[in-house]
Amino acid sequence: MSDPENTFRALKGEPLFVDRWQCQVGLHRWGRWSEPQKKNADIHFRQHAFCVDCGRVKVAKVNI
Repeated sequence: MSDPENTFRALKGEPLFVDRWQCQVGLHRWGRWSEPQKKNADIHFRQHAFCVDCGRVKVAKVNI
């Protein structure tokens, strides 16, 4: 989110502009994975990672 306009859009809860061309072709810069979380009836734990530029979410199922 290097564009200042994206900061205001994030505060308003609006979708962000993708200002990094790599995200537009699917080459994301992923942040750290979240702690494993388990839903009530799910047998797997889930972890999430977010792209630091466009905010896209990547979800993984984990067996612990």
